[in-house]
Amino acid sequence: MRVYDELAAQVRKILAAGLKPTHLDTHKHTHLAPPVLDAVARVAEEFEIRWVRRPFDIPLTVEGVPWLRRAASGGLRVLRGRFHRVLGRHGCRTTDHFAGFQITGQFRAPELVQLIGELPDGVTEFMCHPGYCGKICGGRGPG
Repeated sequence: MRVYDELAAQVRKILAAGLKPTHLDTHKHTHLAPPVLDAVARVAEEFEIRWVRRPFDIPLTVEGVPWLRRAASGGLRVLRGRFHRVLGRHGCRTTDHFAGFQITGQFRAPELVQLIGELPDGVTEFMCHPGYCGKICGGRGPG
């Protein structure tokens, strides 16, 4: 099955459930790959889902970000031009900024406060995977 067919089928299922998606994105930013981006943009236009996740992390000075993750984030910028051209042809929009990839799994209150303080003007999508630190990692867990 083609990427377009699978993505369109998923959107149809969501719509059939009575939900109206506000944006599209993919796991691990796979929509940066040209065939996936083309399918995402086409589905977004067809189903009038005008927002697509911008997967280019803002540069951070937060301590503790592994150099390899910083390098990967910076390397993705070479795809930015095509990304915006394809989305533009299909009438799609993105936020002005994106944050969270580089420090995923490392959020504590001080890092979050620093990140918020470094956000540029405009609309920023902040990616996080909320949870709690249970007994296995030394936390008390809920309650």
